[in-house]
Order: sequence, then C-alpha cells, then structure tokens
Amino acid sequence: MNDVAGKVLERYLSSLEAFDLDTTLDCFTEDVFYSHPPYPHEPGGARHEVSGRPGLAALFAERGERSAHHRIEIVLAEGQECLAAGSVEVDGATAATFVARFTLSDGGQIARYAAYASFPPVGAALADAGS
Repeated sequence: MNDVAGKVLERYLSSLEAFDLDTTLDCFTEDVFYSHPPYPHEPGGARHEVSGRPGLAALFAERGERSAHHRIEIVLAEGQECLAAGSVEVDGATAATFVARFTLSDGGQIARYAAYASFPPVGAALADAGS
C-alpha cells in the first residue's frame, strides 16, 4: 500500500466510520471535488457530487452515522494520482465492494475523490450459487 495515500485514505474512512466529521473533513482540501455513488438505501438514486468542504460537510451530515466498516485491500499511487479497492462490511458480512480514484494535494490531503461501488459485492452471485 502506498504509504501517504494509504494513510490518508485510512484516516478518512476510519474517521467517517466513527462519525468524527472534523477529522474526516480535515482529510480533504478546502476546494475538494467529491463524487460518490448512491447509498444502499437509495436504489436508482443519483450520484452524490459536491465541491468544497462546506458541501462535503453537508453531504456527510445528510448521510449520517452508519455501522459500516471499510476494509482497504490495495492502494496504488503514481505521484499524486491514486487508486484503491476494498470492501464494505456491515455486521461482519461483506455488503459491497468498492474502487476509488483520488488525487492528493501537495499537502497530502485529498483534492479529488470519486468512488464506485457494487451492491451486492462483486462475486456474491457465484458465492450464493455455490452454497
């Protein structure tokens, strides 16, 4: 895992899981662009896209506290451009898989973030067929 990229991504996700919004927002630049797929309770909904920390704060407040845990499996970086992949667990079961592309600022904060998720997780249909 790329050290700087992995650390900022882990800090972002763990602080979001703890619903520590001040720490979460500190992971992002003031002029961040953030794009996230609809949340599981919004099937068929639009992507959530915001610019700037105030918009991101409002999005996270609207999202609310969740019991999900993100498990980062890989982070790759070439300069400031990064890719990450992992899974989201709810009550100990894998509920989704995700990929994220993000750009780090010179100061090590996330300047651009776009996530893509699969609900149910990739491979779930094969796992269900085998049981």
